[in-house]
Amino acid sequence: MVGCKEKDESSWLLTAAAPRSDVFFDTTNNPYTLHEANGLTWYYHEKRAMGFAGLGASVLKNPCDSSEDTDGNRLCWRIFTDGWRCGTHIGIRDDTFYRGEWTAE
Repeated sequence: MVGCKEKDESSWLLTAAAPRSDVFFDTTNNPYTLHEANGLTWYYHEKRAMGFAGLGASVLKNPCDSSEDTDGNRLCWRIFTDGWRCGTHIGIRDDTFYRGEWTAE
């Protein structure tokens, strides 16, 4: 499961879950390659970004979802830098949001 929240809030703003193999399925650096799992559209590249959007949503990985769609069910974070998108919050470039990743054995 992955999620994001504003730093000073106690509740997570957005979370989603799928099997680990689906969340971390390598969709390469092609901006249009996506992976559908558990009712969502996922993308991941170990050196670029990871995230999800609603099933069938238009996503443009650049490296994060730079779609202008304001759908609040989108999350994207860059792998080596600050996040980028948490719900309707777009263009996050600082530490005002937390990102979370939970796994089960």
